[in-house]
Amino acid sequence: MRLQPKFALIVNEQKIGNYIADFEYVHDKKLWVEDTKGKETQVFKLKKKIIEATFPELNLVMVRR
Repeated sequence: MRLQPKFALIVNEQKIGNYIADFEYVHDKKLWVEDTKGKETQVFKLKKKIIEATFPELNLVMVRR
């Protein structure tokens, strides 16, 4: 397990920011990334779409508190 993994958000070869999750781990030979949020903000929704497009091997899960 890795705490607060950082992923570069790159669109059209230009870095537009970073996404920092809470946890990253491997389960059943798949890479999982979890983030805990009080609510799903518009910024998170946009970053999630970029992460899913850029890193298709990741399984991104948002846990609501």
